[in-house]
Amino acid sequence: MAKFIANSMHIPPHHPSIRLDVGDSVYVGDHDRVWPKYVFVLAEGGVGWVPHAHLSSERPTATVLIPFDTRELAVHAGAMVEMDEWNDHHGWAWCRGGDGSEGWVPLSCLDPASHP
Repeated sequence: MAKFIANSMHIPPHHPSIRLDVGDSVYVGDHDRVWPKYVFVLAEGGVGWVPHAHLSSERPTATVLIPFDTRELAVHAGAMVEMDEWNDHHGWAWCRGGDGSEGWVPLSCLDPASHP
């Protein structure tokens, strides 16, 4: 895993994250204004932002085609994280913090860690 340093703070939304599996049915809402490749969904387990490419259609209901976890990782400027997966197309990276917690962080918040 590559190491990165947070260049700014990222605070996750205040609603619980949801885990969507292939075949789950969701209600699809609006596209995000900042992240237009994401749509707001309502699922049995809650709500969250999901890449629309992970869904069968855009409205009003869709089936999940690719599993997705909406969990976001809180980071503060200067925090070291390990990047497990990233998607430049969507602008987010799945990261692990120093305490072992995991979640998505915007790529714009991350800089490569310098190597000694």
